[in-house]
Amino acid sequence: MTVIDIGANVGDAVAQWRSVGGFKILAVEADPSYYALLEENVRQYDGAECECMYVGARDAQFAVKRDRASGTGMLVAAEASKEAVKIETLDSLTKRRNMFADAKLVKIATDGYDTAIIEGAERWLRTARPPIFFEYYPALVSSGSDGARRLFDLLQKVGYAWLIFFEHTGSSLVSVASIDKRLIDDLHEGVRPGRTRPYCDVCAIHFVDAGLVDRIRAGMLAAYVDVGPGA
Repeated sequence: MTVIDIGANVGDAVAQWRSVGGFKILAVEADPSYYALLEENVRQYDGAECECMYVGARDAQFAVKRDRASGTGMLVAAEASKEAVKIETLDSLTKRRNMFADAKLVKIATDGYDTAIIEGAERWLRTARPPIFFEYYPALVSSGSDGARRLFDLLQKVGYAWLIFFEHTGSSLVSVASIDKRLIDDLHEGVRPGRTRPYCDVCAIHFVDAGLVDRIRAGMLAAYVDVGPGA
């Protein structure tokens, strides 16, 4: 089993995964400051590899400036900047790092670039079909809130039949069939700018893994019973 972590930051997810299994992990972090900490933190784990790069909707190179705040980093387009970064799609990354071409999980946490990364992975997702755990943050998507909404149409097109939404605090919200446009629209409206929920996390699951949805839901319900509502 292999896992790809895009937006690995300092390696907290890698540490959590290593507590439950020894599978191979590719941790991708683009910001050099966080990448240095990531390398240091995951050095202790056999089978965990790091790469310092940006992943996006297409293979390209851009002039940018980096915006760092509150333990995270973002790219901002800046034509006058002397700093240029190379961006690679997940399609290209999995061809180049073919050990991870059959990854069984992809985690994406990139402050608004999650939509672009998934768009750039369409070809690979059609064949690999891993569960995708990503941030849904319409306010930070460069194409705007409606562009973010179209992500769910793409996921349905490549065979992702189930979406499980989580509060940004980690507690579960609801599981939704990807064809349920009305409920997805309601959830989308709930994370638009100015609403009390700034963003949510989503786990997209391909139709071939329908049994996984049942296991996740059972775990969510067990946690809800153990902790109790409002705890």
